[in-house]
Amino acid sequence: MAPETAYLVVGGGILVAGMVWAVCLRLFHLQHGWPRVEHGQWRLPGLEPAQAVSRALYLVAGNARARRRGEHGLTVVLGGCIARLDFTRRTDGAELNVELDWARGARMFGFLMGLLVLVVQPAIILGIGGALWHWSASDPTDEGRRMAWQVVQVAHVLWPPFLVHAIHHHLRRQARGVIDQLVLELGGPVRGFGRGPS
Repeated sequence: MAPETAYLVVGGGILVAGMVWAVCLRLFHLQHGWPRVEHGQWRLPGLEPAQAVSRALYLVAGNARARRRGEHGLTVVLGGCIARLDFTRRTDGAELNVELDWARGARMFGFLMGLLVLVVQPAIILGIGGALWHWSASDPTDEGRRMAWQVVQVAHVLWPPFLVHAIHHHLRRQARGVIDQLVLELGGPVRGFGRGPS
């Protein structure tokens, strides 16, 4: 391999890695902007608050950690968030107010994304790229210059942020889906929390 080709291989690999890193930075920024608390409100006609609490506890207890909170409330732990459900009496039945608190999950996933995107990725990209540029591409032997292809090893640190982002996104959607399903089972209309990117 000619020295020019070795420099081109290393430079191209670092350029591609830099573009993927920029996408990861964008995902980190988007994830950081997701709401920490979401609220939803539903009418449950024909149900008393005590009935609604008992049925809701029965429906979610098999799939999530749930406990009573006061006379007409529940706390449910759903994949990185805490759902607080409050049932109040209305003239035509009960009203369900839900608060999804993502503070704990947002801290955990934010820390992981920050560690990967702000520390690990730049260190590996610059470290491997710089080492190959300095020692391999400038090596006087053809065998040494062939080590420039090792720049593809940078790919090992490029995919984990996508995985962390996807898991966080999935858990948020799943938690909303549990509440929507609960409302449907309790006989209310499913309006949801509003479908955003998170």
